[in-house]
Amino acid sequence: KKLLTDFSHHPLMKKLELPPDISKLQQLLYDMELMFNNGNDEMQPNTTVFNSCINAWAKSGYWFKADKANGLLNRMEEAVSDGKISYTPNIITYNTVILAGANSFGDANIKVKAFKIALDAYKKVQLSQDVQPNTYTYAFLFKAIRKLIDSQHPKESMAKKILENCLRDGLLNSHILSQLRGIFNNPDKLLTVFKSFGYDGGDSVDIRRTPGQWRCNSRDSDSDKKGRPEGRDKWDTSTSISMSMNRGGVPLHKAAKYKKLLTDFSHHPLMKKLELPPDIS
Repeated sequence: KKLLTDFSHHPLMKKLELPPDISKLQQLLYDMELMFNNGNDEMQPNTTVFNSCINAWAKSGYWFKADKANGLLNRMEEAVSDGKISYTPNIITYNTVILAGANSFGDANIKVKAFKIALDAYKKVQLSQDVQPNTYTYAFLFKAIRKLIDSQHPKESMAKKILENCLRDGLLNSHILSQLRGIFNNPDKLLTVFKSFGYDGGDSVDIRRTPGQWRCNSRDSDSDKKGRPEGRDKWDTSTSISMSMNRGGVPLHKAAKYKKLLTDFSHHPLMKKLELPPDIS
């Protein structure tokens, strides 16, 4: 009895307890599903309800927030397979799961699993015929790379692969560039990477001198004129929750054109680190 009492006051227990607000939100979602399954059609949960729950996990101090967020995404996808169209994930859903991964903290195993969850959510976006990435998709994924991959070479290698997609989708902006600066942690390295994609804007990477097609679909492609600080590291996540998934510009590459890239990812040396050892599983 004394041992269990001691455990209950251990600092680790605080990280393993569900925050009160999330517990209430989870219970509300459970109650809605129960009432809907019992015949009350007005109580059917929808994408917005699930997104709110995922967002709560992403902003929580819970250690295993990425697991919880991904679990809700999986429930949504399973429900859609059963014909419940109102559960269909949208870009906000996937972005917020990526954010939950990016916001994760803890030991190496927690970080590895959180990054795998973020990367899997990104892959689903790339393979989807119905969902398109936006600036938040890339900003949150680069944040995950910056925070969760400890070894510098794999971190830079992965970032370069993702950046290729970002530029092709026309989604580069100042927030993404800020994350990239944190990843490469060396202006010359960052400049070399951008030059490999055709940048010729001088001896430093300046968002205003990047090719227009690299940022033509970006939310703040003209950020300097809108008064947004170029070096800002964070966005308000509530903005991403309300952001529209529609955007104009050049057509995006669809699933078939990403097939080779995703195959390349599967053979990336970092992927070995993203598989949980059998004992941990």
